[in-house]
Amino acid sequence: MTTFLGRGVLADLIVQAPYRRARSGATQNQDLRGVSYEINGFMNWTTRKTERSVQNWTHRSSAFGLKGQVFGPKDIHLVFDGDRQGTGAINNYPDRNDNHGAVGVNFLMCDSSVKWVKGGTNYLIAYEKSQDEDRRSP
Repeated sequence: MTTFLGRGVLADLIVQAPYRRARSGATQNQDLRGVSYEINGFMNWTTRKTERSVQNWTHRSSAFGLKGQVFGPKDIHLVFDGDRQGTGAINNYPDRNDNHGAVGVNFLMCDSSVKWVKGGTNYLIAYEKSQDEDRRSP
């Protein structure tokens, strides 16, 4: 147990498991302990995702021609499959080290639905709709 925000929680719940598979038997515990999901709590690095902010988000960035389009809870994810470390790892992009490899990721949307999003351009567009970071490539 550890303390997080004044509450007692299991330490593994506040740590992202760094690897998909253990690097060796000796490092298995440190490589695999923790959660396998990440929380994306902000849009455009500045706006916290709240019930109000996700209802009618007007996209600010121009990637994929999305600027000015309005997105809602079904388009904006809150939780997604976590990244893993390893050779060739790309932050917040499906790669061979991640839960489902480069094939894609699960998104938990703000309307409480879950979406499977294929890797590649499909992922980039879905990520950009949700995060509004002007991201155009891995």
